[in-house]
Amino acid sequence: MLWWLFSIVISVGLAMPAWADFTSGLAAYQQGDFATAIREFKADGSPRSSYQLGVMYFNGKGVTADKEEAVRWIRKAAEQGDAEAQELLGTIYFLDKIMKPDKAEGIKWLRKAADQGFARAEYDLFLCYQNGDGVAQSKDEAVKWLRQSAEHGYSESQYILGRMYFTGDGNTAQNNEEAVKWFRKAAQQGHGKAERALFNLGVK
Repeated sequence: MLWWLFSIVISVGLAMPAWADFTSGLAAYQQGDFATAIREFKADGSPRSSYQLGVMYFNGKGVTADKEEAVRWIRKAAEQGDAEAQELLGTIYFLDKIMKPDKAEGIKWLRKAADQGFARAEYDLFLCYQNGDGVAQSKDEAVKWLRQSAEHGYSESQYILGRMYFTGDGNTAQNNEEAVKWFRKAAQQGHGKAERALFNLGVK
């Protein structure tokens, strides 16, 4: 569950809104001037800056790695309404390597992110409902969240939904046309398994 957490990579500058100090912090970060980046992010106080500070502390990027400090900044961003921070905080609550697990709290934050249409959080909820992890197991709820995640562009969700249509599994009727549609959407994002699925089906 939520295996991707330990491969977090700083993603500043990708589809993010710009604030003056955030932009300055981003420029400093890209130039390797981490001290200035941290100062600018802290001065900015925006959700994006708080999130990036959390990830920097999590990864020890320009600072001594400090998981507690990382969670403090990630929580601040989450409380400010940042969907990516909410999803990350939700996943942290499922783990025992950072702080005491609290799956109910984790689900709460994942829902907050998913309610904003954050596709990775919707995928996380799919996994939770599929496996009964932190919630009562429910195929209907699992497929609902998977579909929303796929519709919001998450390639892994698109691939899994395509596979469900191909096999008629997961409370979805078998439908090759729908399967190809979702495989193709995932493949267009470079999803290797979806590309192979299309190849095996003889579809370009």
